[in-house]
Amino acid sequence: MRRLLAVAAVTLLALTTVACGGSADDRNAEALAELDAYPGAVEIDRHSEDVDINGETQRVLKVQYASADARERIQSYYGEKLLRAGYRTDTAPDDTVPREALRFRTSNSRGSVIVIFSDQQVAWPAELGVQPGGSPPPDATTFFVMQIRIGE
Repeated sequence: MRRLLAVAAVTLLALTTVACGGSADDRNAEALAELDAYPGAVEIDRHSEDVDINGETQRVLKVQYASADARERIQSYYGEKLLRAGYRTDTAPDDTVPREALRFRTSNSRGSVIVIFSDQQVAWPAELGVQPGGSPPPDATTFFVMQIRIGE
């Protein structure tokens, strides 16, 4: 009986959060959890920050990973995974991200997932409150940052 009550309470809390929209940080974290990390990639760090998008301040979750696999394999993995999860490719011009970045939008166009690739680890400014994760594998050749912004 206790377990049933606990499950009911958690379900009610989840429905209330969804109905009320939840916080931007919660929505972004939930989207990240649904996507799963690339197999074998190590999460190096994560942080949330406010970013100006089209003149509007939006909350963005940024998670940095490292992998020994080739960039093309990781691009293929996330390209397929995001399409299967219901995201659509974002083809609108955007000078704020590198050309080789993967850009996807939510079906309602109120959110996005961008995967930006690099040959080296990004050093974030200390004032962003970065939460450290694991150390990059010694054979890491591909670093990538997932930027997630899920609007209401």
